[in-house]
Amino acid sequence: MVFDVKKGISLIRGVESASRHLDSLLKTGKLHLPPGTTYSFTGTYEYYRRAAQTLSIIIPLTLLLMILNHYIHFGNFLLTFLSFTSFPVGICGAFLFLSLLQTEAARLFLPDFLYFHLKEVKLSIMVWIGILVLIGIVADDSVLILTYLQDLLKKGYSLSSVKRIRAITRRAGIERIRPAMMTTLAVIISLLPVITSTKRGSEILIPLALAVFGGMFIQPITTLVI
Repeated sequence: MVFDVKKGISLIRGVESASRHLDSLLKTGKLHLPPGTTYSFTGTYEYYRRAAQTLSIIIPLTLLLMILNHYIHFGNFLLTFLSFTSFPVGICGAFLFLSLLQTEAARLFLPDFLYFHLKEVKLSIMVWIGILVLIGIVADDSVLILTYLQDLLKKGYSLSSVKRIRAITRRAGIERIRPAMMTTLAVIISLLPVITSTKRGSEILIPLALAVFGGMFIQPITTLVI
């Protein structure tokens, strides 16, 4: 039997709701299955479930390898920790952007055809893959600034006072603001054709692009200011 979910309901939520309903009917005796008969949900739902199980291993493993890579690069636990401080804000920016697209306020800033096209985007496996891509991009900007900060320390700049720490950090930010912003603008501009595409198959890449696009708007605030 083939069925589809209602408009505005995600596939995972729809299947889980149907599964709970069938289980309740079986428990109450309103539904009887012939002996030797079973049922299961397959198709796209099964694909998402398998992909989610794979990502639950890949994402933590990727983060662990990134932490190890940063520590090998910096050789310092503090700088390694600082390089990951922009991750939570970037990820929150991605989810915030996706949430705003579901509100009527988004209609004020987007053309009608694009608003109705993007409004249908739900949390999916492609969004989580986009988050993984976002983490890699955010890491590049953090390493860019912290490497320059580390070079200043190697040249003899001291951290003897709060004033000195602020001065060195400000200088590293000023010197590296251009390459960091170039990376951010390059990513944002390159994603615009994907986000605005309405061609067949675009619905696969749009959730990934939106996650990266939203995170890259918020990420520079963390990298350059906080």
